Amino acid sequence: DRLFVCATACRTGRPVLFSRFARIDQLERAVLASCAIPPSAHPFDLVMPHFSPPTYPEREGVVVDRECETLLLPNGPETARKDDDRLPYAPRGGAFVDGGLSCAAPRPPG
Repeated sequence: DRLFVCATACRTGRPVLFSRFARIDQLERAVLASCAIPPSAHPFDLVMPHFSPPTYPEREGVVVDRECETLLLPNGPETARKDDDRLPYAPRGGAFVDGGLSCAAPRPPG
């Protein structure tokens, strides 16, 4: 793995690294997710993420294939959104937003 893209999982607010891209469209989706600022984001999300990771409605995120995930980075307690914020249909992946919302400078494994 040479390229690592960090994004924030909408449901948990935890950072995830993507590095396993079999197709160019998977890389494109990961890059789009890593720079997607959700409309519900607030500046305080960056100030106090260690108390409870901020979560975002999945409809505000970009869906990325789960097979691209390298690892989930540790970042506080895991939380989840209510079921009414879930994507209506996303069998292959989860919704992700800007990685800087959960981890400003992630460390790749190794």
